[in-house]
Amino acid sequence: MAIGAFFLLAYVLMKKTAFDWSAETIVTLIIMALLNNVVPFLLITIGQHTTTGGLASILNANTAFVMIVLAVSACAALKH
Repeated sequence: MAIGAFFLLAYVLMKKTAFDWSAETIVTLIIMALLNNVVPFLLITIGQHTTTGGLASILNANTAFVMIVLAVSACAALKH
């Protein structure tokens, strides 16, 4: 992640692309980084410590069924 961020920053600086360096933008980027990087790995760690192997296999097997229910619900909501 840090290597990718470094190259993106280098690209922006080389292209002299206009970027809003305001405090609001920086805080928004920090919040986005926390939500996209820290929270998922934290939840995975907590799940590994609290979930048994049997429950994990049942949840994993039901993923397709849950997606079908969500897709039907989303399609029904779009029709209205």
